[in-house]
Amino acid sequence: MKMILMGVATAAMLGAIFLSWSMSEQAAIAASDDGEHMDSMEHMEPTSHEYRFTQTTDSALSPGLGHETHQIVRVLEPSDGIIYAGTVSYVASEPIDIVILHEMNNEDSRGQAIWRIDDDRVYGWTFMDIDSKVGYFEYSGAGLLFHTGGDEFTATYTAVGSAQESQVLNITSSIDAP
Repeated sequence: MKMILMGVATAAMLGAIFLSWSMSEQAAIAASDDGEHMDSMEHMEPTSHEYRFTQTTDSALSPGLGHETHQIVRVLEPSDGIIYAGTVSYVASEPIDIVILHEMNNEDSRGQAIWRIDDDRVYGWTFMDIDSKVGYFEYSGAGLLFHTGGDEFTATYTAVGSAQESQVLNITSSIDAP
């Protein structure tokens, strides 16, 4: 009898949660509707996924062209259209540097520091020459790597943040000199 009552109570609670979520989502869409029919996707924020993990990883050779002898640990793997933002703390067996990758179009790499995987995949990169075995920092980008010039290493790290869908905007501006 207890099992039946627990099952009924659980079903009622899940039904109430689903109903309140559905009603609040519909109310938000209705409140933002200006009277014209619009696709409800226009009213939604970009999809965001929270993450929180600790991991220990051994380094491997870099797949980056021109960096094939360097060692890296891929903390956050680049994924098309995803931006990661958060914090990471780490301890490593060798002094490491930090590389934050930025998604970009190949034709936009005009003179910038880049990390090229192949003819189609190129990333702008922020190289933080910290040369440290321990640290903590904030990041925002399409991927996150720990890096050495060739020394193998092991790193344990905790990353806390979010991954959101993004778009690559190619906006250039110039200032005319008087």
